[in-house]
Amino acid sequence: MTEKYESRYDEDSDILVLKRKGSKIQKSVSIGNMNIDFGTEGRVVGLQLLNASEVMVFPESVDSPVEFLDSIQESDIK
Repeated sequence: MTEKYESRYDEDSDILVLKRKGSKIQKSVSIGNMNIDFGTEGRVVGLQLLNASEVMVFPESVDSPVEFLDSIQESDIK
């Protein structure tokens, strides 16, 4: 099952945020550079990737990781 998540990148703090619209967070878990938010049904409803421009792997065609991250508007999570 694939779900759509809103995406937002904060360049000042270098955090990429993915959030399922309208979801309530019941519990969060931190693992390395990632915070994972779980909803009331135990499903992932949000992710925060810390230091995103440093920890993500980008295709060689990407000149500016920051611009690439800033251009993301929606993501799928399977």
